[in-house]
Amino acid sequence: MTHEVDGGYATCENLDPRIQLGFVVLALAAVLTSASLKTPALLTGFGLVGACRQGIKIRELFRRSAAPVIMALVMLVTHVLFYGQTPLIYLDIGPVGLTGYLEGWRKGVTLVFRITAGISLMLYLSTTTPVHRLIAAVRWFRLPQPLVEVLELAYRYLFVLREEAGRINQAQKARLGYAHWRVGLKSGSTLGGVVLIRAFDRGERLYQSMCCRGYRGQFAGPVAFSFTRSGLRHAFGLLLVLIVAVLIR
Repeated sequence: MTHEVDGGYATCENLDPRIQLGFVVLALAAVLTSASLKTPALLTGFGLVGACRQGIKIRELFRRSAAPVIMALVMLVTHVLFYGQTPLIYLDIGPVGLTGYLEGWRKGVTLVFRITAGISLMLYLSTTTPVHRLIAAVRWFRLPQPLVEVLELAYRYLFVLREEAGRINQAQKARLGYAHWRVGLKSGSTLGGVVLIRAFDRGERLYQSMCCRGYRGQFAGPVAFSFTRSGLRHAFGLLLVLIVAVLIR
């Protein structure tokens, strides 16, 4: 199984998905419980390097992480302006004066590093573990069966709904549906409503077709895994990264 990375393909069948998933979960726990910036910074660098080694381009990396990074920066600004008592900076903008506080800066920077570490780790997981193997690992960890089924179906039909939304969007553009911002808002709301209705319709048809094919409330999926020497070496390397990340905080 291969997955697409900005026009290319990266093969990751040699990595045990159970080890990858377990490492990311433990790394996220280390990031959330760390009071310093060293642990998030180390795991951010590890995640970015790991994702880049799989062939993801820098432009694609920025595109995937743009939205959460912008949210992190907004949180940083709000913390600097509204949290703390020790003045750090004062901005005089005409009749309005803005004061930034040291405590808000420290807390905001910590949140930014935590968010970027989470983004980097999820990018690392998504670029090194194909989805079908990740779902198999989730099933191996005995997560609730309904949750696993929803994950499988959501991933399968996410791209189908995206294609339908793209076709509707092209039809709207052909009819000048985005000629100016007011018409664009109306077209966007119509697009969202149509896609939502089609998602419900497709879900109902999917359930009926599954029942016709013998579905009785449980998917059959491959869960056979075996530890290999290369997998154990890989697990040992990730364990060293976790130990270092915990010790330096």
